[in-house]
Amino acid sequence: MSDKDTVVAEAPPSNRTPRWLLLGIGWLCVGLGFVGVFVPGMPTTPLLLIAAWCFYRSSEKAHAWLLGHRLLGPFVRDFLSGKGIPLRSKRIVLTTIWVMCGSSVTFFIDPVWAKMLVLLCAVIGTAVILRVPTRRSDSEEMRVAIIEHAPFERAAAIGEWARARGHEVRRVDAIVGEFPAPGEYDFLVVMGGPMSANDDASLGWLAAEKRAVREGIDAGKRVLGVCLGAQIVASVLGATVARNAEPEIGWFPVTLTPAGRASRVFGALPESFVAGHWHGETFGIPDGAVATATSEACANQAFEFDGGRVLGVQFHLEWLAEDAESLVENCGADLVPSSHVVNAEEFLEGERVHGEQCRAILNSLLDAAALFR
Repeated sequence: MSDKDTVVAEAPPSNRTPRWLLLGIGWLCVGLGFVGVFVPGMPTTPLLLIAAWCFYRSSEKAHAWLLGHRLLGPFVRDFLSGKGIPLRSKRIVLTTIWVMCGSSVTFFIDPVWAKMLVLLCAVIGTAVILRVPTRRSDSEEMRVAIIEHAPFERAAAIGEWARARGHEVRRVDAIVGEFPAPGEYDFLVVMGGPMSANDDASLGWLAAEKRAVREGIDAGKRVLGVCLGAQIVASVLGATVARNAEPEIGWFPVTLTPAGRASRVFGALPESFVAGHWHGETFGIPDGAVATATSEACANQAFEFDGGRVLGVQFHLEWLAEDAESLVENCGADLVPSSHVVNAEEFLEGERVHGEQCRAILNSLLDAAALFR
């Protein structure tokens, strides 16, 4: 695969059913569901559920669009992450199902078999809705502490996610060397940086940061490490951090492992997706943790520890356009094209092509991680 092809690659559908057939069925169900809003007797809710499933299975782009949709996205992300449906929404859906089906069988449908079919659809729809977990209250806010190691390796979309959900955000400059105690946060995020996780001897603050991260893990806090941050988390859990077989800089596919697909957190993500990369080192998998994602150039792209309470991702989903530009400006010397290193133009183009999808996937990851209360 050429560098250019890698930048714009789209993850293939994860099933053998033709994409055109799934998309066709999906849009047909959307149309029929819309008609069902105005035509009594037509089961709108089951049709929309079928459409959502078809779009989810048809392509990663369609799935990412659904995750990122302003109105539908939050419900889909909550459902996939196991967060469930708000109680108010459940009441509205169930009331709508029974009002529509009840009025249909009472006033508009004559054949007994048709009445029984509509009532059966209502019963099945009710059972499906009741089986879905009830989502926690949106008022449950968290204190999110974000450790940053360089101005051009900021939290970006992670901070946007936290603020959009009403969480309190505290940015911590690692270079200053003053780190929060576990009692001062609920969720600790450790970002990337140009240094190595092995530079304890030359970076006086790094040892202090590792102690702070270890304290957070031992205190039962949720912890997420990104790139260098993932390597720091892996290191404090006893794993080695070493040079990767080759640098990986650009936009390349990441694939979930079987453990990743079964994960409470990573299972909310597509089975394969294109993510941003900028690293020369990699982490080993700590004892007691499981590898949850991999890529062609880097075997260990992600891991989880303690059932998903502690996470590490080597890849980047958080970059905004200005972050990509800042990375090129500050670390452009790393962009020496090779099998898994793109040039500056391709890197910036990759953000324009894949950035929105990455941020939608990031929201799913963080929403799932936030469930550990």
